[in-house]
Amino acid sequence: MSEDTNKNTEKVFFTKDEIYFPDLIELWKEFYFKNENSWGEVIKEFISKETFVYMLDKTLDHYLANEKILRQNMDKYFERSAFPSKKDIARVAEMVIAVEEKVEVLDDQLVEAVKSMADSMLAMAEAQKRSREEIAALRKDIAKLNKKMDPPEKKTKTTLKEAQVKKASPSKTKKKETGSDDELIP
Repeated sequence: MSEDTNKNTEKVFFTKDEIYFPDLIELWKEFYFKNENSWGEVIKEFISKETFVYMLDKTLDHYLANEKILRQNMDKYFERSAFPSKKDIARVAEMVIAVEEKVEVLDDQLVEAVKSMADSMLAMAEAQKRSREEIAALRKDIAKLNKKMDPPEKKTKTTLKEAQVKKASPSKTKKKETGSDDELIP
């Protein structure tokens, strides 16, 4: 500590050639610590009075009034200019969100409709396949019935032709010998 005092005393006494610059930081610290309590008490007393609260209230009212006027002026300016306001952007954003929701609903409906159509087409293809199989089976059944029916039919046609030929050959005339309807005229 004796060294510090020696240095301080050395600074107090200076020669004509030396220029003494005080340490401003140290001076500021000294000033601050000496005045801190007194300023703290003054400010605390000022803040605790109703005049400070009243002043703060009036300042806030003026600020809010100025803010309201500024917003109204900005809204008027944006209405008249080509620039969109926050309200315009918010309104457009709401519209975009509404359109996106509608598109999502339509997309879901489209997907359901496509699924329904695909299911219907698959069911129709299965029905067509079954119908083709049934038609093929019916054709086979009809072909079998035709095969069973063909021999008697051919026999009856040939027997009728033979009978006509036999009747026509003995008489060789086209007169009716009897009045019966059994006779055929070739």
